[in-house]
Amino acid sequence: METPINMCFYGSLKTGHYNNPKSEGVQTTGKIVDLVGFNMYSLGAYPYIRKTPANNSIKVELFKVSQEDFEWIDRMEQGAHYTREVVDIEGTKHYIYVMKPNYCVEDRHPVESGNWEQ
Repeated sequence: METPINMCFYGSLKTGHYNNPKSEGVQTTGKIVDLVGFNMYSLGAYPYIRKTPANNSIKVELFKVSQEDFEWIDRMEQGAHYTREVVDIEGTKHYIYVMKPNYCVEDRHPVESGNWEQ
């Protein structure tokens, strides 16, 4: 049996949101945690994040994902100008998607709470 991949989602991939994969290979752990070092911004239908040296935080939902679903999510996110990065959450490596630094988006619609609930 394959080892699931740890991922954390903060926007449209979270449980109950429109991009959340309805697949047995994508399982929430039921944990939502604060991830320090990021700012969140709105693009309207979905958010993006950027690293920050400040102590700002965002809310992320933790998931275990199969290799097949990971590849599907990775193609979708990277095709939408996100890049995959690794973050440490509670001593475990998780993948998260951050807006590519060279993508021309003005950071003009901050999500001050760091919690995407649209």
